[in-house]
This record gives sequence, C-alpha cells and structure tokens, in this order.
Amino acid sequence: MEEPNEQWSGCCSKTDSHFLKYLVQVIISIIILIFCIIMIIIKDGITCEVYFSIISAILGIFSPSPSMTKKN
Repeated sequence: MEEPNEQWSGCCSKTDSHFLKYLVQVIISIIILIFCIIMIIIKDGITCEVYFSIISAILGIFSPSPSMTKKN
C-alpha cells in the first residue's frame, strides 16, 4: 500500500502538508477572532452574543484537552 504524499511542492518551496494545513487554520482563526473582537467593540456590547460564541468556539478548539495522569 502506498503512503500518501506528505510533502507539497509549490512554485518556490516544498513544505509538509500537515504543517501547511495547520498554518492555514491558525491564520483563518486569527482573522475571525480579530473580526469578532472588532465587532464587539463597534457594537458596544449590544447583541454581541454571536461574536462571543464564535470566540469561545475557536478558543475551545485550540485549547488542550484536560488529562488525568496517575501518580506513582
């Protein structure tokens, strides 16, 4: 069975596909976070529930999951 191509070639460089996907996700998330924060400031807190929900969802995605470890 063939392994999937782990490197993508562009016009000037080669990069890891996982890194590039992660970088695009982070950039898009930052843009959305900035937009939500600006909209909360502009609307002065009136009907901003949607923007707070989006911020919470994005922060929840990037927050590490809690884990319990055993002490010996």
